[in-house]
Amino acid sequence: MIEINEKAVNKVIKQIEELLLRIGVEADTKAKIQEDQGVESILVDIKTPDGNLLIGQRGQSLDALQHLARVMLRKKLGQIINFIVDVNNYKKKKEQYLKDLALDVASRVKSSSEEIELASMSSYERRIIHLVLAENEEVTTESTGEEPERRVIIKPKTRPEQSRRVKK
Repeated sequence: MIEINEKAVNKVIKQIEELLLRIGVEADTKAKIQEDQGVESILVDIKTPDGNLLIGQRGQSLDALQHLARVMLRKKLGQIINFIVDVNNYKKKKEQYLKDLALDVASRVKSSSEEIELASMSSYERRIIHLVLAENEEVTTESTGEEPERRVIIKPKTRPEQSRRVKK
């Protein structure tokens, strides 16, 4: 893994800008070094009027853009650079939505003592739910199912014998 520094940031920005140029999207691209859960990475922030094109349905195009950039950089450098691509703050807003959802559902699970199964999510989205509720003393989380239909179940930690699963 390549050390996260200004040189790595410049390599990531150059690769993203090259990809955007090839697909014909005009954008303002900035990057910064960030730390999340003790892990450094590069956050690439793209601002563009073509945001819907780059984000796609449920963020699938954005995930594909990020994956493609990672593969291309790995091939060029022979090493991995840890980075995240966001377009028009889509991921930032999505992350806040998921945090709020996790806390809301946890509150409902606490009051009803019934587990709740969330809609299918990407591994990135499930990770956010798990991390938000990891320190919660009243609920626990687990993932179930197979990709792409993998889901998070939020359960009370001390569960009565006759609880039932509620779908959201």
